[in-house]
Amino acid sequence: MFDDIYDNGTKILGKVSAVINYINNNDGNEEEKEDLLNDLKELYSNDIVCIDYDNPMGYTLDYWTNEDILGIEVE
Repeated sequence: MFDDIYDNGTKILGKVSAVINYINNNDGNEEEKEDLLNDLKELYSNDIVCIDYDNPMGYTLDYWTNEDILGIEVE
């Protein structure tokens, strides 16, 4: 569930393990990638993360864990 990566040009959204793979396989500033990957390694691989990289001072991370699941089924 939620194995896709979403990137709208300012934010990346997806499961932490998939986002790490996405970042590793794309070009970019190696120092910034290393910092971001270090921050992501502090989260669980099944957590959902949103990286907002459209900030003048760098990026921000929002994340959701299994405890945040509501358990509501959508039809």
